[in-house]
Amino acid sequence: MAITQRKRSLADESISVSKGDVKDSPEKLGELKEKEGDVKSQKEKKAGFIKTTIAELKKVEWPTWKYTVTWVGIVIVFTIVMSIALGFFDHIFKTNMEYINCTSSYKIEPEVADKDYKECTQNLFNNLILRGE
Repeated sequence: MAITQRKRSLADESISVSKGDVKDSPEKLGELKEKEGDVKSQKEKKAGFIKTTIAELKKVEWPTWKYTVTWVGIVIVFTIVMSIALGFFDHIFKTNMEYINCTSSYKIEPEVADKDYKECTQNLFNNLILRGE
């Protein structure tokens, strides 16, 4: 971990080295060579990663065409069934909410409640059996 931090700090710093500095300080020469080595090792790591990835993809057991088509069909059928079920329950809940909304006015006007109640009930049954209004 200390080596990684040192490499990062060297990569972050800009090292300007003149010929006189290198002759006077062998440490700066070592730092410069280490920085160049880091750049080369990064390129080698990327190339190695790509080669390893391609090698692993060649080892993968890919599904057959029949298997893929079978599962695509299963997913499509499941999606259709769930859509129909969701639509059915949505219709039932919507119809019941309309019935509740229709019958909520009985406390306000009790004299027309009987007529409205019959009308609301008839609408409820018509909607439940998909006949509409």
